[in-house]
Amino acid sequence: MDDIIKPVSEFFKQASVDTVLNLAGTLLLYIVGWKIITKLMGVLEKRLLKSNMDKGVVSFLSSLISISLKVLLIVSVLIKLGVPSASFVTLMGSAGIAIGLAMQGSLANLAGGLMILIYKPFKVGHFIECNGVAPGVVREIGIFYTKLITPDNRTVVIPNSTLSNGNVINMNENPIRRVDIPLSFYSNVDVEKVKQIMTDTALSHPDTLEEPAIEARLTAIEQGVFTFTLRVFTPQDKWWNARHDLNEALVEAFSKEDMAFAPPHVMVERVEA
Repeated sequence: MDDIIKPVSEFFKQASVDTVLNLAGTLLLYIVGWKIITKLMGVLEKRLLKSNMDKGVVSFLSSLISISLKVLLIVSVLIKLGVPSASFVTLMGSAGIAIGLAMQGSLANLAGGLMILIYKPFKVGHFIECNGVAPGVVREIGIFYTKLITPDNRTVVIPNSTLSNGNVINMNENPIRRVDIPLSFYSNVDVEKVKQIMTDTALSHPDTLEEPAIEARLTAIEQGVFTFTLRVFTPQDKWWNARHDLNEALVEAFSKEDMAFAPPHVMVERVEA
């Protein structure tokens, strides 16, 4: 502990009043400047949100402006401490090249974030899926990463470069969405009756749309099993509930008619050694 305290004490003993005042002024500049930036960013973000600007754009701009202001503050502090501005510019240039090489991935994410904000393949609040990553609702579009919240309340952080270069499925782009429900029966079933029950069940649900038309068709025949598929459109925000409700209603409707579903077939092939 003495090894740390002693050099500090010697410095202040040998330092002039101007040096001490300069250090105190620099420290004050840093503390006050940081607080001003924090408060300014809070006010700016509220103003941007009130302007009906997209939440993703607000989040991105707020992060970018905040980081830029903080970097400028640190540069000002270093110059006030006596770092020559010319030397500082040279140092920053060299550091910039080194940092750029080391942060190629981060720069790609930054460019990806800009592409997302310009072309808007999705917005905050949209439900998306990308390249097999767990699907979720977009909560924040940051400078380098985008955060999703999955239906089971997990947070998924995806690099912006992945989103800008990958295949993104946006579930909320269109106002309506189709529900597909396949059901399998043995081949002795009455085809028209099955189609009628599926159609009537879909029509009885309050969130299904009559246009585009409801469709119940025999879509596959395999090894004595008929597979029927119900296709019906619902408003985007009603899709989940409509899908679950229809599953339950179909089970109940066919149970009343004493029509059993065909279990899935498993093929087992015996190979002689």
